[in-house]
Amino acid sequence: MELALADADELDPVVLQTLPTSMQLELLQRLRDEKMARNRESFQQRAAQPASFSSFQMDEYLKASALKRAPLRPTLP
Repeated sequence: MELALADADELDPVVLQTLPTSMQLELLQRLRDEKMARNRESFQQRAAQPASFSSFQMDEYLKASALKRAPLRPTLP
């Protein structure tokens, strides 16, 4: 069964945790692969424009850094 994937920004960590571990890993890998493909295409389009390329590169780095810092588990009060 093939499911459509949401953007990683729309992924709810609480819902993700309810899935079996194997499904979590598969979903995260597919999201990562799709993100890399989109980024590769965007980088290629900006290759001739150094300022645009650099800006896009920094934006993507900051997004990835924020995602890695975000806790997967909700914090308890």
